[in-house]
Amino acid sequence: MEKIKLIRAEHEFYLYPEGISSIEQLVRFINKYNGVFLFTRKIDDKTCSFPYLFTENLCDAGINLSAVASFEEVEANFLSESEYNRRFSEYVQEYCYDCIYYEEERSEGLDSHKDHLTLGGRCFRKQTSYD
Repeated sequence: MEKIKLIRAEHEFYLYPEGISSIEQLVRFINKYNGVFLFTRKIDDKTCSFPYLFTENLCDAGINLSAVASFEEVEANFLSESEYNRRFSEYVQEYCYDCIYYEEERSEGLDSHKDHLTLGGRCFRKQTSYD
């Protein structure tokens, strides 16, 4: 697992462009070149949960800075999809066993947990009783 700094803009995650490694450098670059459009690589986080992201989920992208209200620097953990899934599977078995939805979701596979359970220990759906 590798820790990496990213740009978060409008709920999306981006790598810093080549030659830029901090939010301060990014702001200086934007101001110096009156940059409106920034080319970089975007991280698709639809099958994983921040701050744990796949190294395989990168694609070329551009950020239209004139359309972005704000952006910030965040730190994430990069790991391979297979490592993420291995850890996620272990976490599901350890954390979800007493949830009323566990059997239903287990039959649907690991991906059925990914929209509400994070590797960081938060579940937005867990319920241990029908009360």
